[in-house]
Amino acid sequence: MIFAAYASPIRYERQYFRLLVTDDGMGIAPALLAAGGAAGHYGLRGMSERASTISGRLSMWSEPNDGTEIELRVPARAAYVTSERRRPSFT
Repeated sequence: MIFAAYASPIRYERQYFRLLVTDDGMGIAPALLAAGGAAGHYGLRGMSERASTISGRLSMWSEPNDGTEIELRVPARAAYVTSERRRPSFT
């Protein structure tokens, strides 16, 4: 049996950047997901913390034997560089 993760779709909206990753694997146990990950492991917790660092929001959904879906949303003001914020060009 082969399981795969899919990064689809990436959306560049006016208000936010959105990345959705899904897989068709075994899923994450509900208790583990509710706890934010396993003790001594920082994968799920680390992803949430990193999203918060950039003013983003990480949402996770999973069901046993039905795969997992992870969505990252970052507000446009944090995700996109505007012309005012670009570094000057010296060419």
